[in-house]
Amino acid sequence: MNKYKQILTILGFISFFSFPVFSQELTVLYGTPMTIVGGTSFHVNGLTLLPSSDFTLNNVSLYKNEKVSNYLNQTTVSRVYKFSSTTNPFIGEASINYLPEELSSGNFSNLKMDVHNGNAWSLVPLKTNDVRTYNTQSQLFSQSLNEIVLTDITFTPLLTILGNPVLNGILVFNINGDAEVGLYDFSGTIMWRNKYKSGTYSVPVSNIRPGTYLLKANDLGKIVIIHN
Repeated sequence: MNKYKQILTILGFISFFSFPVFSQELTVLYGTPMTIVGGTSFHVNGLTLLPSSDFTLNNVSLYKNEKVSNYLNQTTVSRVYKFSSTTNPFIGEASINYLPEELSSGNFSNLKMDVHNGNAWSLVPLKTNDVRTYNTQSQLFSQSLNEIVLTDITFTPLLTILGNPVLNGILVFNINGDAEVGLYDFSGTIMWRNKYKSGTYSVPVSNIRPGTYLLKANDLGKIVIIHN
């Protein structure tokens, strides 16, 4: 199936409703998987997904709610996107268009995107935050999708890369909680993997070929570029 036929297939599965608090925006039935082609933008009622590689949904619904269903002790925009079940791993960017009245604090300039992977929330830095058009776009990230929301209070993420790209042969990262951390290339090959407790760590990577890799802490993955 070529790219354009796949896009038409995607559009064929979208259902829109207009309930005031809870609405079902998309349903992909079991046995009829929907693939979003890598590099293709996919829009559903204010949410845009831009996968960098093919992203397949199957037997899942997407809902737009006013409140998060996974506990998050932060002020959020009352536009929450919730999947009925956790998706396959997603690598790419996400954008959310919101309405000004959906943010009760009015603190538009400090918005962050938070993504729940079915186990925990993680902070995804924003690449753009246009307070004039109320549009946000995340940086490239990698993890499964269960719930996506904007918050206006920063909290400490599970994994933080301190210095990206890596220029001196030393990868420095911070872990907020016990986690198994590993560095992977995009074929899935493990460069190294180890268990860490909360803290800041420095790992030599001078023997690793320069390029783009995925640093994962448990199920959370972040892109890291090694220049060496």
